[in-house]
Amino acid sequence: ARRTLAVSASKSRTATVALAISVALLVTAGLVSDYLESVTSYVDYGGGADLEVYVNTPGTTSALAADAGAELGGITADIAQVPGVTDVSGMVRAYGLVHVDPATVNWDAVDTYDESAPYGTFQLDRQGYGGANFWLLDDATWRAFAADQGLSGDAADPTHPGCVAFNATNANNGRTYGTVVPLTGDAATIEVLVKPADLKDNQWLGMSADGTYGLITTDEETYEDASFSPADELGLDTVSVPVTAYTDDLGAHFPVGNLMVADSSSLNFVMPMSAVRGSDLAGQLSNSLTQFYASFAEGADEDAVVEGIQEKLGERDNVSA
Repeated sequence: ARRTLAVSASKSRTATVALAISVALLVTAGLVSDYLESVTSYVDYGGGADLEVYVNTPGTTSALAADAGAELGGITADIAQVPGVTDVSGMVRAYGLVHVDPATVNWDAVDTYDESAPYGTFQLDRQGYGGANFWLLDDATWRAFAADQGLSGDAADPTHPGCVAFNATNANNGRTYGTVVPLTGDAATIEVLVKPADLKDNQWLGMSADGTYGLITTDEETYEDASFSPADELGLDTVSVPVTAYTDDLGAHFPVGNLMVADSSSLNFVMPMSAVRGSDLAGQLSNSLTQFYASFAEGADEDAVVEGIQEKLGERDNVSA
């Protein structure tokens, strides 16, 4: 079973506590006044953890993934101190713009996705520019994940810049479900785009209506697209990240299941958070969600563990409502 906790600086310091029935039932619950109301969805996203923990701090709610990373080790350590807890991990789900060599993209797979996807096209244009998800792990979880992937030496070092490409994407046409492989596995590096420092409020890097990535400028009065410049014409700086492995199985120590990561319209890369914070990537990856995971030790009193986590995290002076 998996429970979901959200911790904030309320009287009980608990925003949610929800009970899930096996990994097939995900429950999201919100504390409104004094009442617990829940919304459920039936999707098997796997993962071996019993608990998902959300904590509101200035770091975990920051727009920058690196800021959230500053909290990862401390909060993970706090949770690990609670009696009855085991297998604690922290992860920041981040987003960035990337360029990959078009020759290393399996375009037949991308076309298959586009033909079957009900919610839009794959976020990669024919020049290899697009958006990507980055799953950033705390040091201990990265080491365990790296071992599962057969990495060693610098490739397994959480301070060493490198990524593992998760090379599987779910595709369905409403009747048939399957998986496509977006990358050939030949690329030795990916390039993370550095956002221009002089972007105006009405400008951003994204995909245009014709499926090309670049600089979009909108009219400040109508908010309609006023101009577009393809990414390959912008002369953008990049940060090169080695690809140390390709995988379609994230292994036993990754906090969530393969299906959750594969359920995406973008490329997916796993990295150690420490490497991001110690490199030029620190200012380029956006924080989408910061989560912590844990399991119950054998024979543990589950209610006591939940209460212990709430109390322990409630002691942090930077937890906010």
